Amino acid sequence: MVARIYLSEITGAKILGSTDQKHVKNWCQKNNVEIYNEGNKSFVNCAEFEQAYDREFSLGLISQNNLNNQESLQPVDMKAKQKSKKIRL
Repeated sequence: MVARIYLSEITGAKILGSTDQKHVKNWCQKNNVEIYNEGNKSFVNCAEFEQAYDREFSLGLISQNNLNNQESLQPVDMKAKQKSKKIRL
């Protein structure tokens, strides 16, 4: 039997930071996680959901790491200009 997570469990535990099932459904569609229906309850495949969740987390770390690397490669005066722009905002 395939392990499943009901959308009510995802919203109840605030796994995606929201208690709204519409938000969870949109997230699943965006991340290619198929939603199945069983009567009046909706669920996702546990392994598929975890893989998409980990992939999104990993991509966030990679993009953050790339930003840090780009900043370290810039000349010092460019860093100062960027910091002054951030302060003005």
